[in-house]
Amino acid sequence: MVCEQHGEALKLFCETDQVLMCLICRESRGHRAHPAAPILALLRSLLQQIQTQLQLLRGERKRLETLRGSESQKHQEYQQKAAAERQKIVAVFERLRRFLEEQERFVLAEVERGIEKRHEEHAEQKKFQETLLCDLEKGKGGPQGSYTRAMATESSVQSLQDEVTCSVCLEFFRDPVMIMGCGHNFCQACIAQCWEGAETDVTCPQCRQTFAQRLLGPNRQLANVVELVKGLSMRGAGGKTVCEQHREALNLFCETDQVLMCVICWESRAHQAHPAAPIQEAAQQCKEQIQTQLQLLRREREGLEALRGSESQKHQEYQLPR
Repeated sequence: MVCEQHGEALKLFCETDQVLMCLICRESRGHRAHPAAPILALLRSLLQQIQTQLQLLRGERKRLETLRGSESQKHQEYQQKAAAERQKIVAVFERLRRFLEEQERFVLAEVERGIEKRHEEHAEQKKFQETLLCDLEKGKGGPQGSYTRAMATESSVQSLQDEVTCSVCLEFFRDPVMIMGCGHNFCQACIAQCWEGAETDVTCPQCRQTFAQRLLGPNRQLANVVELVKGLSMRGAGGKTVCEQHREALNLFCETDQVLMCVICWESRAHQAHPAAPIQEAAQQCKEQIQTQLQLLRREREGLEALRGSESQKHQEYQLPR
């Protein structure tokens, strides 16, 4: 190659302008102050730099291939680990699902048994209350056979008293609660004392049945019946038709002390300031109260049946597929 301007061979390279030049160009004003190098030396330097870069590129390519192989192996390992973890999670979820289904079946069974027991309790209470109502109605027939009717009424009241007596303290129920699993009733304080310190595997004090959880419910209707029975218990009357103290007919009912009394008792200091009512009116009032409680019990039974149907429907809707 020759210089177009001077016709000399292009043997030098201007490092400033990055062009080839001849010896005459080197001495010209345009390139005199610029550093220059022979073309052959420059080519050798460039060749060496290219070879160095090629070696670096080969090393980088080798490193990338090694890295790609390592990453591929790691990816496979991660996939295997992910598959194993997924299987573990599925297994744990399956065990949890079975456990929840078992718990749900257990709770539903407990609730259903409790509802059945409450139905039985309500049926028994209804039977005794209807018997008591029948005896009270028979008591209006006049003085003939009064002793026999009084004894029958006393027997009915005594039977009803037994039904509203706690089997732990042997007293009338106070704040009665019912064990949902077996349907037996106890005073709230009595069952709390029996189950003190136990949160699971509790036992019914009456039937000795064991339950995994504390499932108690307040029995407000039974509490109302207890109050009625207290009013009908005739404390101090002993089931007799005459006052033991004054030998007078027990024709009045003290609404304050909830006892039968004669006219002389009513004029005494103990009852003088107390409101009283004829025994027939008191019996009619108790009858109406018992009928009201019977209606409440019937409505509660209907509500419990509706609740059982609703819970059964929810169980079918939310039951997970196996």
